[in-house]
Amino acid sequence: MHISRRHFSHEFNSFLIEAQKKWLERTIHSLNSMCQELKLPLDPARPAKMVELIIESWDELSTLFKAVRPVKPIFGPKDFLNALQALQHPNKNGHDDPLFKSSLSNLPLPTKDLSALRQKYASLNLTCMQNGVDDQSSVGNFCNALRELHSLKGFAYKFNYFLVLQHRSSQHARVFLQNGCPLGFRSRIWALCLNINVTRSVLLPFLRDPKVMEVFASYPGTVLKASRRKNIDSVIYPPSGVIPFHGFSMYVSPLCYLYDDPVQLYIVFRQMYMNYFHRLHIISDDPEGILSLCILFERILQDKEPELVMHLTCVGAPPLRLAFRWILRAFSGYLSPEQVLLLWDRILAWDSLEIIVVLAASIM
Repeated sequence: MHISRRHFSHEFNSFLIEAQKKWLERTIHSLNSMCQELKLPLDPARPAKMVELIIESWDELSTLFKAVRPVKPIFGPKDFLNALQALQHPNKNGHDDPLFKSSLSNLPLPTKDLSALRQKYASLNLTCMQNGVDDQSSVGNFCNALRELHSLKGFAYKFNYFLVLQHRSSQHARVFLQNGCPLGFRSRIWALCLNINVTRSVLLPFLRDPKVMEVFASYPGTVLKASRRKNIDSVIYPPSGVIPFHGFSMYVSPLCYLYDDPVQLYIVFRQMYMNYFHRLHIISDDPEGILSLCILFERILQDKEPELVMHLTCVGAPPLRLAFRWILRAFSGYLSPEQVLLLWDRILAWDSLEIIVVLAASIM
């Protein structure tokens, strides 16, 4: 099913903005309740001695703050999925069918059909060799032939790698990634894809970096403002505008296998978040946002496996509930690190999160 974006109504866009605001209000309430319970102010001023100690121990902050407070995640994947599934188009009448109620596919958001997906990701066809997959397999003569072909093309592959670096073109780097990237090449190719100039000498912690908040400018109702105890003025908290949730660290964990320099690691993570991962926890009409991705997942399964969808829903395990964590975390924590990096190669190659949904649907 394909719905043209021009058919969107202003009313529905406003409805999604209001839904995001309500979700943020709920998040704020949970955060404030936890802070009151733990007697932990949101925006405390550090003593001068502590500031000096942090500067001196900048490369060893994990050893400086050893005491872990009983802070709980503000929300988890299940909470967010429940909020998404509670969305109903304001112009839709009530529907008694439980299959209809549990599905997001009834929302008028545009998604690609299977034909468009096949055309876009043509180089992922089974007839095309995939680096990190076909060269790892040892089953059958076909795979052996592919490995031999990979070996014969090894010098050409390396030549293309250095050619991409020489041109310093993010577009060339994306094409290079379409069939995967060897581990030894990945760090520089990714940095080139993200247009990162790794010359900064200071590492700014993600949750205290106000630059990240720029990405939320086009999403009304996504930034939390906290009031000071003795001042009626409000401040942005955290300075980045990002409230960590359960599993948030999984966005950065795979990158630790690529970069040993914390500055380079941080800059790549920040750019990956600003380009892609922020879309996975904001309610919006973004075609690459979590809502559209969930709808695409459901529509693919409804098209290819309608009986499976019916069965799982009837037994109380709708497919989206099973796959939502995979999508929300871009499979980080659910695949091996190398497999996650191969998947993220394709995110960068096509500058799109759709490939996560395609993988999730194929697993189902």
